[in-house]
Amino acid sequence: MPKPSESITAYGGKAERFREVKEFLTEQRGWEPTNSEVLGVLLSEFDETEHRRG
Repeated sequence: MPKPSESITAYGGKAERFREVKEFLTEQRGWEPTNSEVLGVLLSEFDETEHRRG
């Protein structure tokens, strides 16, 4: 059974911020992550922040 997916489009400042994060990760890792990998990092950071609050 296929896994569910989401398609996300960012505009303006949010798109610019996403590109900044992607550029930072590229410099940090030495290779360019895919958009899905960048999103995974952002979600991981969100999860860690939420666990600290709870």
